[in-house]
Amino acid sequence: MFTRGGRKAALGHRIRARSVDQNIPDSARGRSTANIRSEPDIPRSSEALVHIVFVCTGNICRSTFAERYAALVDAEAGGSLHFSSVGVGAVIGAPMEELMAERLVARGGSPEGFIARQLNYDAIADADLLLPLESTHRRILIEEYPQLHSKAFVLRSAARLASEAPDDVDRVEWILQHRPSRTRGDSIADPYRRGPAAADEAAAQITEAIDTIFG
Repeated sequence: MFTRGGRKAALGHRIRARSVDQNIPDSARGRSTANIRSEPDIPRSSEALVHIVFVCTGNICRSTFAERYAALVDAEAGGSLHFSSVGVGAVIGAPMEELMAERLVARGGSPEGFIARQLNYDAIADADLLLPLESTHRRILIEEYPQLHSKAFVLRSAARLASEAPDDVDRVEWILQHRPSRTRGDSIADPYRRGPAAADEAAAQITEAIDTIFG
């Protein structure tokens, strides 16, 4: 097991392996990306070796909130992680949804500059941990990219695993080395166009899970 400070060294072998994997042709990746609209790249520091990707439906509500809130929490803890997000049916190019953006700002985060992106191989190929917001998202993810199944955990399932980790163990490593005993009931409902109460509930559930894993 590894402490938070030892995370880069512990995952170094994965990073080196990526350089080979990223040269795999689209046809061998589990899904062709030939007809998928190209998305803008997210700048990534060479020092940010651990990449966490959140996945939801439109990439404008839940996964966006998770990405930006997790970055805020991680920055307060020293800033050793890189976060991004995608949608299985993304509203490509759209900003963060207004109600969820308000709840993010209330927690000290910012939706500025966010652009929704579609799930495709290039967006997740170098991910160390994939955190879908619903079990349906995880199913879609591993059906299209079965080679990544061991990295994909429903967010609240991952949080439950993280809550069981010893204090001196890195929680990302702990999650990757264990499997949840159950996932039923762990999905976070889509708040899109369902009003303030639904946005409150989704934001609260995501906040709790993020704090447990990355706080």
